[in-house]
Amino acid sequence: MGIRLDWLHGIFPALVTPFDPKTEEIDEEAYRRLIRHVLPYVDGVVTSGTTGEFPYLTRAEQRRLVEIAREELGAKKVIAGCGASGTDQALALAQDAKEAGADAILVVTPYFLHPSDKEVYQHFYDIATQVDIPLILYNIPQVVDAVLPRNVVEDLADLPNVVGLKDSSGDLTYTLEILEYAGDRIDVLVGHDEVVIAALAAGVSGMILASAQVYPEIWREVYRLVREGRLEEARALQRKVQKLSRIFCRHGGGVAVKAALNMMGIPVGPPRRPLKSAGGALIH
Repeated sequence: MGIRLDWLHGIFPALVTPFDPKTEEIDEEAYRRLIRHVLPYVDGVVTSGTTGEFPYLTRAEQRRLVEIAREELGAKKVIAGCGASGTDQALALAQDAKEAGADAILVVTPYFLHPSDKEVYQHFYDIATQVDIPLILYNIPQVVDAVLPRNVVEDLADLPNVVGLKDSSGDLTYTLEILEYAGDRIDVLVGHDEVVIAALAAGVSGMILASAQVYPEIWREVYRLVREGRLEEARALQRKVQKLSRIFCRHGGGVAVKAALNMMGIPVGPPRRPLKSAGGALIH
């Protein structure tokens, strides 16, 4: 059975990866500034996730992002995205993340060639048993084009290193099923910005959100209010940011978040090609 982590709760922004507008190289100083911007409000960060454009990052770049986050965060936690379509690739990223100081890894369902349920299980099993670091499963069918099956999650929850699941589907029925069948063994975190309050009220442990780097103070307060049972106040706060949250969820994730941060005076540059920057009209 998995070991419950005492820290896997609260707010974890899925950070964008800042790039130099001319060279497209990672802007390390901009990354440090972004981390310092969210630091007072969060319990940790996620590097090189979907919002961080992980498919466009090299292995060395992903490791470097973990190293920078580790240097900046102090005692707060670093969750390293280790998404890959192949098991060997994911294993290499996981080992790099461990060596670079990550506290846990976030591993997405293998994608593109659509492996069977048994093959998906084996993918996560191999990573969880070959690299000794806490592993958070990642369900995001919008981009993977496949749901991480509930029965696979239920079986994986028995493995010692499998400690959580990030559900970005926005499907509360799925979230509730995971809580029912595996919530006694792993923590569940909401990853869809539009359903945060409902998911928190249902019993998830926290949130991994793109928007938590744009208005981290809002999500910190929402999290506190829900835990105190003050749902009406929490709903009022979420309504203030619901339009932006919807934009972030439905219009390119990291692209829209980068546009917002740049408009806020927190320079993070453009996305990497082939993605293009979002216009200001997207945010208004």
